[in-house]
Amino acid sequence: MTRKTPPTAAAADAGSPRRELWDLLTTHYPPGGAGQPRPASRPAAVKAAEPAPPGEGRLQFSARMAHWIARHGVPAQALEPLQAILDVGRTELAPLLGMDRATVRRYLVPHTGEDEPLLLPPHTSETVLRLAELEALAQETFETGDGARKWLKTPHPMLDGETPLQAASTSYGAQRVREILVAITHGGVA
Repeated sequence: MTRKTPPTAAAADAGSPRRELWDLLTTHYPPGGAGQPRPASRPAAVKAAEPAPPGEGRLQFSARMAHWIARHGVPAQALEPLQAILDVGRTELAPLLGMDRATVRRYLVPHTGEDEPLLLPPHTSETVLRLAELEALAQETFETGDGARKWLKTPHPMLDGETPLQAASTSYGAQRVREILVAITHGGVA
């Protein structure tokens, strides 16, 4: 399979759901204040592990960053752009996040007038990060958003008939989806 070069930052649409999701996920990162200022100078290995925003390659988080975001919570507003990039409705999104539809609906209602944003619990925040990363990896693999979404929503025999999105509701299932995408990228059978 011929690989295309990832789009440049100039090609990224500032108003795109992916960019909106990235901005919401990284709003409070890196940790600062509370006695944890970000060092002015970071070793090259740390810089290399930090993620690139959409349009500068794959939406990918370092383990440190993902842990921090999941631990402190993803803003509930991130669910709307996540729905858009996955092309799923609330009914489909709820089981992917391990929530019921009523809870997802409550999180999707705008919460105005509050000082602090409504945050998703850590397990849901981790799932949001996992789904965002897998969608970006699928898009990189299939070279188009439509191809990626179709693949993510189609039952796969190597996932016991589950769709990749359904399998990604657990970390082990998500790892299996990553393995399949890597195999596809490198010419393996998947």
